[in-house]
Amino acid sequence: MFMWPSCSPRAKAGDAPVQCARLFKLAKDSAVKARTQAINQLKAVLITADPDPREQLAGPEESGPSQDLRAIRRS
Repeated sequence: MFMWPSCSPRAKAGDAPVQCARLFKLAKDSAVKARTQAINQLKAVLITADPDPREQLAGPEESGPSQDLRAIRRS
């Protein structure tokens, strides 16, 4: 690609709205990945746990991991 001698490429300043949106997306993607990783670790712990605590934590399907964590914290 030919560029005129008077044209020189400039680096982006990094303060544009697009850059801010990119950083927010990066933070969100990282948080989602960490959340998924934590849920998977909890599931693995529950699978390998003794039957008594596992049955105590096993509740209705509606409960979800966050309510299971609250139950663990209370005990």
